[in-house]
This record gives sequence, structure tokens and C-alpha cells, in this order.
Amino acid sequence: MFQKVIGIRANTWGVPEENLYNKLHQVFSREQIFVIVDEMQGKVDVPHNIQKIAWDREFIEQHNLLDYNHFNRGIGWLCGDYCYYALQAKVESEYYWLIEPDVAFTFEYLSDFFDVVENNHADALLGNFGPREKHDYWYKSASLISDQPYGCSFPLNRLSARAVSICKAERQKLVNIYKQHGALSFTANPLKVHFPNDEALVATTLMRENFDVQSLNDIYPYSFEHFSYHHWFAIPQVDKLEPSNQVIHPVRPLNRFVDRLAKEINNNIDEHKHLHYVNVTADNIELLANQIGREVADHIAMRLKEQALMLLKLNDIKTMLINIVDKYPKSHNIWTWNKETVVLDVKQGNSTFTLDLKFEGNRLSCYAFDRSSRDLQWAKELSQLTHHSKLDGYKAVLFSIDSDSSALREKMESAVELFYSHVEK
Repeated sequence: MFQKVIGIRANTWGVPEENLYNKLHQVFSREQIFVIVDEMQGKVDVPHNIQKIAWDREFIEQHNLLDYNHFNRGIGWLCGDYCYYALQAKVESEYYWLIEPDVAFTFEYLSDFFDVVENNHADALLGNFGPREKHDYWYKSASLISDQPYGCSFPLNRLSARAVSICKAERQKLVNIYKQHGALSFTANPLKVHFPNDEALVATTLMRENFDVQSLNDIYPYSFEHFSYHHWFAIPQVDKLEPSNQVIHPVRPLNRFVDRLAKEINNNIDEHKHLHYVNVTADNIELLANQIGREVADHIAMRLKEQALMLLKLNDIKTMLINIVDKYPKSHNIWTWNKETVVLDVKQGNSTFTLDLKFEGNRLSCYAFDRSSRDLQWAKELSQLTHHSKLDGYKAVLFSIDSDSSALREKMESAVELFYSHVEK
């Protein structure tokens, strides 16, 4: 029996899978690393020295699972928890890590990441874990499991053996319900509720059963800045991202960026009516196309440079904020929002108070507000503590200053001190 193993979730074997395998070998022995392959569409060949565990239609039938068609994405996309069940069926271990091939690490030594939780005995370590609201896509599905839905991100997480078992039992329970109602696909579902995905099922089930569930974001408070489903990161430039010691998702090769952007541009061109009014002679078509191409390329380069510069600025502000709040004992969370705002959340009782540092052009503005209730009175009282403040809706505006000003740190220190003192009240 192993103390820990790790499974690479895959439906093919290529460069990303091989690179991740070799990276993980810095921490895990080859006996501890498995490739959990979705073979619903056919056999996937992997090198003979790789430990492969495949799951397919036969596995689904044997374990009373369901091949539910959700937007034609495949059950392997929808239910990553099946990988846990396949791994546990073949390998006995206290803890099971599961990771996707498009996860990257910028730790100089990968052990610096995994060693942090070596003696952590929680049943689940989940990324972006927390309760979900009614507007969340999987809220209704998770409500089949509990009145209080939870969610997480599935590219990287760890479950205990008993957590895997309880999740499998819950999944099988839901499978029976869906089969009884003939709800076998997104387009043929009398229940009118999506078959719960991996993130909803695992997080909600374990919380309902009072398991010890911990957030990877809390354990590594500054290492999940570039961990989402929305923003792509490029290989090999990903290794140069700041700050260091990051877990990054999703990471894509440059050719994927080119293909995606080119497709979007081509679609826009096809839909652009102005092109229909352009008439040139045959010998000028190439000249015109090349000139437009150069201008489009210049514009793309300009926007990418702006984004890269903004990322550096956000990291600088975040680092400065971390240093400033270090002397305050209250539990806090610092994160970035929408590629333009550094956010400080502070909990006080059942309430969460927020300080936003938002880039607006060349200026940095500081807003403070009660995130839990959006109480205008709280912001109003805060704004009255200094004559420099004003109100913007339910937010107090503590300052707005040129982002390159030498007085920026002093402004931030004063705003943070004022913010914390008002939170205490």
C-alpha cells in the first residue's frame, strides 16, 4: 500500500503528458505515477515503461456509472472523478493526487510544493474550493446532493481513500436516479437538471458528509494567481511568469494560441460587412492583404505588450500590499480580479470587507466596501474618517493616484491602516 500516488488525467499521450510525467518524477517515484486514460473513444498507446490505467465503457458498466452526453464534450470531460475510481480500483493508497496535463509549476524545486502538505491528513485538498451561489452553472446539479452546494476546480486536487469511496457511492446513487428517469444526455433529460460534474459532486458530497476539506488556495495563499479556466498561458514563456512559485492552469503551446486567435480573426473577417464593399484588381489583392496583415499584427503585438505590462504592474502592487498587511493579524486573502484589480478580503465574524486596488488608465484607485451586504452606511462612515475620501455607490474611494507616483506606497499604507481600523469597529 502506498502513502500517496498521483494520476495524470489524459485521453491521449503526447508532449504535454510526457513533460508533466518527467516533472512529477522529481517528487514521485515511477511506481507512484499513473496515467489515467479515458478510452471511451478507443485505445490510447503510452510508452511501455509508463503505468497506464484505462477506463472505458466496460469499466463504466462494471462500476454502475453513466456515460452522460453533455454538449458532446464526452463523459471524461464532465466527470473527472471517474479517474479517481479507476485509480483506486487498481492501486491501494492512503491519498490520491489527480492532475491534468495542462497544469504547470514554476517552483524551482517541485518538492517545495508537495512537501507543504506531506503531513496534512485532510480528506480533500481542492483548488478554488468554496460554497456556490444560485447563479453558478452547477448550483442546481449540486442541489441534488445537498441544500448547500459547493464547488472547486478539478485540474489539481488530492483525495483520501475514504473520500474517493464516498464520492463513488454518491455518483452511483445519482446514476441510478438518472437511469430510472431515462435522463441519459443533455438533450434527453426529463429531470431538467444537468448530471453533476466532478467539481460539484466531490466538493458538495464531502462537505455534506462532514469530511475534512481544505482549500489549496488557503494552504498556498500566493501560488494560485494564474490558476483558472479563463486565461491561457503560453509554453515556454510560462516559466518566466512573475511572481514565482506558481501553479498555472491552463498552459498551452504557442501553436494553440495562434490557431485560436487566427480562427477568431477569420470569423470576424467573414462577418465584417465592410469587406464586401472593397473591390480591387487581382494584382492588388496580395498587396492589400499583406498591408492589412501587418497592421493587424502590429495591433495584436501592442495589445499583448499592454497585457504583459499590466501583469507586471499587478504583481508589483500585490507584492507591496502583501508586505503592508503582513503586520495585521487578521485572516485575509489577496488575489487579482479581471486583470486590473488587486483585491484584499478580510473576514470579521460572518462578514467580508474588501479593499480593491484598481488600475484605471494610468491611475490606481483604492475602493473599500462591505462585500457581504454592500452596506452603504459602512462605506459612508469610512469615507467620513478622512477628507480625501468620497463615495462611489456602496464603495468608499480612499484615493486615486498616478500609478508611477513616488507617494503610492505611502497612500497604500494609510488606506490599509484606515481600512483595518474601520473593520475592527
